[in-house]
Amino acid sequence: MTTNAVWIWHFKQQFKFDVLCTLETAGTGCGYDTPDPAYGTYWMDNGTSITATIDPSDGGYVCVGYFYGIPPSYSSGWGHSWTHTFSGPITLVWRWLNRSDAESIRVVSDHGEWGCVPPVGWNFFPRGAVVDLWTTAYDVPDSTEGIRFSCTGWTGTGCIPASGASNVCTGVSVTDSGTIVWNWQQENRLRIFSDFGSPYPDTGEYWFNDGMNINVRMDVITDTTDTGTSVYCTGWHADFFNGDTCLAFPPMDSTSYDNMITLDCPLDITWNWSDYLAPLYVYSDHDAPVPSDTSWWIPGTEVTAFITSSPADWDTAYGERWVCQGWTGTGDVPSSGTEM
Repeated sequence: MTTNAVWIWHFKQQFKFDVLCTLETAGTGCGYDTPDPAYGTYWMDNGTSITATIDPSDGGYVCVGYFYGIPPSYSSGWGHSWTHTFSGPITLVWRWLNRSDAESIRVVSDHGEWGCVPPVGWNFFPRGAVVDLWTTAYDVPDSTEGIRFSCTGWTGTGCIPASGASNVCTGVSVTDSGTIVWNWQQENRLRIFSDFGSPYPDTGEYWFNDGMNINVRMDVITDTTDTGTSVYCTGWHADFFNGDTCLAFPPMDSTSYDNMITLDCPLDITWNWSDYLAPLYVYSDHDAPVPSDTSWWIPGTEVTAFITSSPADWDTAYGERWVCQGWTGTGDVPSSGTEM
């Protein structure tokens, strides 16, 4: 050493993790199956998360869940997987039972597998145990935007009630084996955006069953900005996701203010606003056309023009009349026509 120096040793905190098993009926030994992690003692970094799993059947014995905690104080759970984030020492004890003393419940679910308790697959329980089963209320896939699946209940056989309308099935007495099938409904997201006005549905995010008919409208098409400028609704624009186009849906841009849509896919609707009104100048030497003179219109509005008397402007005092033969137009008005 020739100069002043500092030497700092760095440590990380670890916690003891024991994986054990217990045999709950007459028999010898334990250690059935090879769980992951295997039976033994481990030291786990603080904050580490794991999911421990085990094959629930091994010869004449079945796994009927687990205990976890700090001996001698344990909590318990059903199933053959256990997820934990380490913040202190803990012991996991897999519970084994002679197959002749157990019943099974098969859990089936097309969605939300990660939220099913007990987990999807075959689960074993001591005969006569009373258990609660549940799954997540919603499953939102990572692979698609704006789609989720809502649990609408279950159908069951054996010890499971025949049906239910929630994501929870409580107080099941496992006197014999059974199956529970969690049922799901696809929902599509509808988001409404608008800087002005009072759209229906209001601005925000909504979820509707796939294929539901939804009325989307703007009842008041004029509004005022914070600075007092008048603005006018010019219709809406639709944005789709996941490559969908919702074929039953109107065009991607519309000047309509009242739409009945079939929500076949996720959709964003943005109501468009403008502070510009387009002028329409109407000239006629006879009759009383509608509209008349100069009128102002929200861009994109479909205008129907007509004359009030057909086919002529009458002057009976002098025995003459003026017959309308059509029109000529410029700009957005068709160049000519004969309809009245």
